[in-house]
Amino acid sequence: MASKNASFETTLAALGKKADEARDKLAEMTDEGAKAAAKQLQKASKATNAKLKQLQQDWQKLEPKKKAQIIAGVLGAIAAVAVPVVVAKKRKAAKKRAASAAAPAEG
Repeated sequence: MASKNASFETTLAALGKKADEARDKLAEMTDEGAKAAAKQLQKASKATNAKLKQLQQDWQKLEPKKKAQIIAGVLGAIAAVAVPVVVAKKRKAAKKRAASAAAPAEG
């Protein structure tokens, strides 16, 4: 019986050791992953900043007439998207007013 207990304890100790090794490896991998993610984020940030700087330089070079055309196009696109939303809200409000007007007054 003592031999079984010793074997069980040995197995349990070995499993504990393996768990500790796995925990250490996981912590190491997590740290490496975080460092890699941070590096990619920094790289993307630099690329974005470079593109924004280029866009700003290109914008400064444009003629005022071309700038006005671009701004008009952007505003037109915003209006095209916003009109259905505004119309839907107005219809909903009108239905709500009509429903409350048709409801009998409590007294």
